[in-house]
Amino acid sequence: MLAHPVLTPALSALSLAMMLGLAEAERPVQTLDEIEGHWEGRVKTSGIGGHLDLSLQVTDQGALLNVKRLTVNCDYVIAPEGSEAGQFPAFVIKDRNGNCRNDQMVLQTTEASLTLELVDQWQGTKGQLIQVNGPPHMTRIFPDPAIRGVTLGTPLGDLDRFVPEGGSISIAKSSRRVVQGARQLDGRYRQITVPYAESEFRDYSQDNLALYHVPGDANAGVMAITRFYAPSPLNAPTTEAFTTALITTYGTPADQDTSNRRKSYNWHFDREGQLATGTVLERCQRRVQSSGPRRMVAMRFSALEFLSSGRARAGSGAFTPMLQPRHGCGYSLNYTILARADGSLENAQAIFFDHQALATEMWSEARKDLQDDITRALARLNAAATTTPEL
Repeated sequence: MLAHPVLTPALSALSLAMMLGLAEAERPVQTLDEIEGHWEGRVKTSGIGGHLDLSLQVTDQGALLNVKRLTVNCDYVIAPEGSEAGQFPAFVIKDRNGNCRNDQMVLQTTEASLTLELVDQWQGTKGQLIQVNGPPHMTRIFPDPAIRGVTLGTPLGDLDRFVPEGGSISIAKSSRRVVQGARQLDGRYRQITVPYAESEFRDYSQDNLALYHVPGDANAGVMAITRFYAPSPLNAPTTEAFTTALITTYGTPADQDTSNRRKSYNWHFDREGQLATGTVLERCQRRVQSSGPRRMVAMRFSALEFLSSGRARAGSGAFTPMLQPRHGCGYSLNYTILARADGSLENAQAIFFDHQALATEMWSEARKDLQDDITRALARLNAAATTTPEL
């Protein structure tokens, strides 16, 4: 399977080494802007609890580190510049149980992970952190599979060529509204219908395609695609034929649910645009918290309900899936198909999206508040260090 490359604006030497097939090695992090984002991990330790949960949130202004276990809950602030060996002083700013001390943090990074070591209080406790939010730190290559001819990464200016004669593109207005706890992404979509007259409802089919760009992403192309397809009962394929076409086009699904009339199929791709395997596939398939940050993509369209008499009545339809990114996963494609009682296809819904683009958009929203918190914490430390006590 081929894929088309898109490079992030700053391609690191390490990224280039990976592209050339050179061995991956850890290197010290000297400034925190190299690893901007939210990183998490669990590290084994001795003592009560047996492990530490680590959460590191990094911007170019500095970082906040939380270290937690049964009897410990410490917050640290870290200045943005460290030593050549990757060592950063970590100063306690919140001690919830009265047992936190200032520490030294050593950071080493590879293309895929970040290694954190706590030198003093935790006596060399060391483990790997995985990025759970933030901007990409590696190249991104979009997968080749398309939905109705449109691939992820397609420049927005090229969309008109995908609209057939008689079709149209509607541009969604900028929206900050929140639905079921999720911000709605802006998008543009087309509705394609076969022309019909009132006496010819049974020959009516519809195929709606929505194309979304994610604000803040380095690439200005399509970052999410949704489709709602409802063929006429007169010429609808069987669900078996439609499923065979999906597998022929996209390959064997990574997972599927065919236990009822509504069947679901999923394909996942790594950041190089290839079908995901191994650890990457596990990351793509892992469950995410329903309370975590997410975005809604909304497509609304005209729809017909076909009646048993052969007639149809006009109405409205909507497809509003909720998206949550999984870090370490590149791209995910889902098709959900609904069968009629006779086995023919009633409708098919699809969603294809870029996990990293979505995570970048979410990070940009949280980043400003995080920077303000870090700046205030560092300012308080500096003030405390230069204030002379009055005795």
